Amino acid sequence: MALGSIGGTIWKDLTGAVGQVGQTLGSVGNFAESAAPNLFAQKAASDKIGGAMQSVAGDDSGDDGRTVYVLFGGLGSQGTGDTANEAKTLESHGVSAGNIIQQPSPFPAMNNPSSFINNLADYEQAANPNSSVAQSQEKDLEGELQADHVQSGDKLEFIGYSAGGQEAATEAGLIDKDTKDHVNTVVSMGTPYTTNNVPKDTRLVVAESQGDPVLNVTDSIPGISRQPSGYNGYSDRLHIELPANNAQGQPNTHGSYIQPNEFWSIVTAANSNQVDQGAWTHPNQSLNLSQLGGMIGSLV
Repeated sequence: MALGSIGGTIWKDLTGAVGQVGQTLGSVGNFAESAAPNLFAQKAASDKIGGAMQSVAGDDSGDDGRTVYVLFGGLGSQGTGDTANEAKTLESHGVSAGNIIQQPSPFPAMNNPSSFINNLADYEQAANPNSSVAQSQEKDLEGELQADHVQSGDKLEFIGYSAGGQEAATEAGLIDKDTKDHVNTVVSMGTPYTTNNVPKDTRLVVAESQGDPVLNVTDSIPGISRQPSGYNGYSDRLHIELPANNAQGQPNTHGSYIQPNEFWSIVTAANSNQVDQGAWTHPNQSLNLSQLGGMIGSLV
């Protein structure tokens, strides 16, 4: 990826074009967490996911052991920024705090074009299992799993928001290859993928919205897609498409994925037995990128 060109395009979109579709982002790190509640729940009542919304057991136990949730935050989340609210939501639905791991984010705080480019570089590194960023995250995660006393019979569920979904996919492959642990499920929410390192015997769940302006921009960049490569080759897969618009008719923007109701609906669907019955065909996007911004050199 040409970071300058891509960074300039996305930065311009996040700070300008998103406003044209009804959402104002005060900073790139705050992905409009004001979407109306129950977006996914409203859709679930009338689509194929609705029949699969089974509650996660209060003791978060799997068939042979407990379920341990590992949460990955998005760009600019710095530490456990995005994941703190997700952890609270899991706890409010009966998941014990001891079965939740908030993986510290490799992405620094983001409030200007220069810091955004740093985040973009780390995102590219997090997508590469051979990079120092990915290797360092794996080492930290191995320590977290050991400290949490994860056993061979426990179910691991990696959940990533935005760029955190890419990181979850990368780390799932590394953990599977380098340790005795196996990741049972990877869930991505609003994630732009550049690579897909999820093992083929892992359940792959992708939640996204056709109205997401961030994904609509990144989909237009060669080598980036909301549909992870090889998705249709997974026998245990689930594509969750959220409504394009929220209850107020505004685009279902990036922040809606981590609102409590939407997040919990995605988690319960991920833990159901529902799978895709057919192939997911990634739609072509028709954005005019020239309208969204120039090169990063004009921003710093």
